[in-house]
Amino acid sequence: MFGKIFGGEFGKGLTKGLAQGLEKSFADDIERTKNNVDNLVIESYKGQLEAKKEFDRVYKENRKIVDQIIANLGGEQGADNPKAIVAAQGLISDQGLDGALKYSENLSNQFQLYGRDPIKNLGIAKSVNHSTPITADLLTKSTVPAINIPNIKELAKDTDVGIMKLFGNILDKDDDFTTSQVETRVKALARARGIDLNRGDLNLPAAVKVKLDPLVLGMQSNPTNEIIRLQNYLEDNKQGMSNDTEARVKNMIQVQQNIIDRQNKIKTQRAPGPFNEAEAKDYMKFITDQIVSAFDINVKRNDFTGAYFSIGDKNKKNKLVMDYVNKIMITLNDAAKKGILSKQGNFMTIVSQAIFANKKLVDVDGVLTTVNDDVIFNQEDFDTLKNKTTSQLNQPGKTKLSGMNQSQLVAKIKSMQPNTPDRTKTMDQLVKLIISNRKAQGTPISYNDAMNIAKNLIK
Repeated sequence: MFGKIFGGEFGKGLTKGLAQGLEKSFADDIERTKNNVDNLVIESYKGQLEAKKEFDRVYKENRKIVDQIIANLGGEQGADNPKAIVAAQGLISDQGLDGALKYSENLSNQFQLYGRDPIKNLGIAKSVNHSTPITADLLTKSTVPAINIPNIKELAKDTDVGIMKLFGNILDKDDDFTTSQVETRVKALARARGIDLNRGDLNLPAAVKVKLDPLVLGMQSNPTNEIIRLQNYLEDNKQGMSNDTEARVKNMIQVQQNIIDRQNKIKTQRAPGPFNEAEAKDYMKFITDQIVSAFDINVKRNDFTGAYFSIGDKNKKNKLVMDYVNKIMITLNDAAKKGILSKQGNFMTIVSQAIFANKKLVDVDGVLTTVNDDVIFNQEDFDTLKNKTTSQLNQPGKTKLSGMNQSQLVAKIKSMQPNTPDRTKTMDQLVKLIISNRKAQGTPISYNDAMNIAKNLIK
């Protein structure tokens, strides 16, 4: 050791006794210095454990928000829509996490109320191919600050004690105890606990550009306030507003007015209490439609009434669907008894959100809402409902119009030649479905209004 520290000339000119005394002193100081280094390793490791705990905490919170944003943007497909995560990245990049969540909720509400596809409404630019696919995990990690670690090499320079301070850092002279090796020890301990100290660039593709719609950006949850906002928008944009935009705004105003009318009807004609038979029937049909749509379940319907002949294959899914319909109805009926539904506007919107996002529907301080830490569908039932089985219903050209959801009908109409009997029949089915959904939501509309909505959907 002394040869390495002082060179081959160490001890020249000193007496043998003095050299022996100094050697013991040096040996003690070297040992103490090495102990300091060991303590540095342990303390650095402990600090990184705490940093990892904080990273995991923020990640868990942000992951819930990211998942919700993706689900909100997915439309009928929810989180399964492959474009939703690309749209989510662009929206988060533009608005931040909280802003993206709020805007995605507005887009989801627009989808439920007016049938406008969230991603099309968002207006995302074309994405560029990238070697690394976007995942919810990577997207979430991009929102969490990386784990900061101290410069181990710099800290190690202050570990010398006693006489060692006079001769330079031991870690620079002892080949078996270098600063690089100290850093390696710290990193090895961290990796053993799942801490990546070299996370670096997540290699995500650049976020796509998004175009925010002012009609979505400023949406109000209160229907009266929303009408005022929309009327002001019409007044402020008289010049240059397209006919399509004007028609869209007026339709939005009418839907909100329908919600207000229904609220007033409930307040004036219906005291808090359980659903009557007609209400229960309509709400059960709406909830059934939402579950079938959320899981894209094969169904057979009555062409005229829209009633289900079967849901899924061999009635296994049918039983599951009805079990969950009944569970949700119990929650809604309890809310009706408490008078919550008469105060909450279009409460079926929150029901739809709960189903598509698989979040439990609960009463929180007199408000029907969803919770992030509980689900409607347990994992086994979720997988069963999501599982696709081979059926005659799935074969190309065999799907009945009555078994199609709104998106499927729209896509079919767009693919058909105009002014043909089949196209007219399919268009009529789309109008009937819109009328049925609006009735279930408590916002009934006329055939002509439904036809106008259908025409806008297929443009």
